[in-house]
Amino acid sequence: HLVVGAGCDLPPGTYHYDPLAHAATRRAGARHPAAGALVVLTLVPQRTIWKYGLRSLPILLLDLGHAVGALAAAAQTLGLSTWATFDANGADLARLTALPSPDRWLVTWPDTDPEYPLAAVWVTREAAPPPALDTVLDTVLDTAPCGAAAATGGTPPSARPCPRLTAGSSTMPAPVPAARKEVTERVGAGAEPVGDRVDVGGDLVYE
Repeated sequence: HLVVGAGCDLPPGTYHYDPLAHAATRRAGARHPAAGALVVLTLVPQRTIWKYGLRSLPILLLDLGHAVGALAAAAQTLGLSTWATFDANGADLARLTALPSPDRWLVTWPDTDPEYPLAAVWVTREAAPPPALDTVLDTVLDTAPCGAAAATGGTPPSARPCPRLTAGSSTMPAPVPAARKEVTERVGAGAEPVGDRVDVGGDLVYE
């Protein structure tokens, strides 16, 4: 998801990015007061759990780290600066991107799979660090109903279903409900403030 401010190729606003179509769909108007863009990365555990069960958690987190690293590398080739943060509150990031929180997702959009916002990456043209994410979140969330689309039902970011299996499949085992419950609970627990902001403008740093 993209929260775009001034000085970007896209007009300011909140967008959902579809990687398969390589297209951005605008979901809300301008709410980002700072120049540059904030990329909010989400996980959809069901897309991995249906195949890997309890082994999904490290795979999901590795995918998240790879996505952050790839974004930083791509930005660097364009002469842009990036900062990654893993300490933002998942519920705030959900509101910022006009998404329902995971615990309200199925109530808002039945028969779709919840997204868990776990990381955010600033992308700017400036070498100086961007404003603190908490400051921007406070400003944006206090001045606009960022979750309006989700609160009123709206439209899910993507109607594309993820792979699902039924019992008796001849190719792969059916998903285990207990595995899904444990992995999603642990992923959801990760959508809480932990760690510090990490400068990923050069080599990716893990803490």
